[in-house]
Order: sequence, then structure tokens, then C-alpha cells
Amino acid sequence: RFKSITDFLVPVIVLALVLQLPVLYFTGISTSPLLLLISTSAPTMIVQGAWASLEAWQWAYALAYTALSIIIFGVWARSAFQTHIIAKVG
Repeated sequence: RFKSITDFLVPVIVLALVLQLPVLYFTGISTSPLLLLISTSAPTMIVQGAWASLEAWQWAYALAYTALSIIIFGVWARSAFQTHIIAKVG
């Protein structure tokens, strides 16, 4: 997808900023449940469960959304690998 590492850096920085937005929810700065739609919020909630008790819905959300994210991003990564690496080498 990218011809050089510098072409890759700007988009990945923007993506990293978006993926870190759930910290606003977990620190109490924002109570918007929309932040829980970002895929990094579910694994963060699992880690939070190590120090604080979570309600049943929180455990269900965290485990199910993490599993779903792993499946979806795994399929997407395999497809991208086939398209951008395997197809270009072969």
C-alpha cells in the first residue's frame, strides 16, 4: 500500500490517536458510550476488570467484542496480506 515508511507514518499516527480515544471514557473525562464502539475499548475493559469489579454486561461486552474484533481484523489482515504481499511477490 505504501511506497515508503514515511508514507505510512502519517496515516498510522492518525489511526493511533483514534484508537486511544477510549481512554477518555475509562478515566471518566467523558461518559459517552460511543467511545465503547472503538475496538480498543473492549480489551481495555478486560484489563480494567483486573483492578475493579465489572458488571455482568461489561464482561459480556468486553469478551464478545474482543473476540469479534479478533475475528474481523484477522480476516481483514489475511486478505490485505494476500493482496499487498503475496500477490506482488508472485
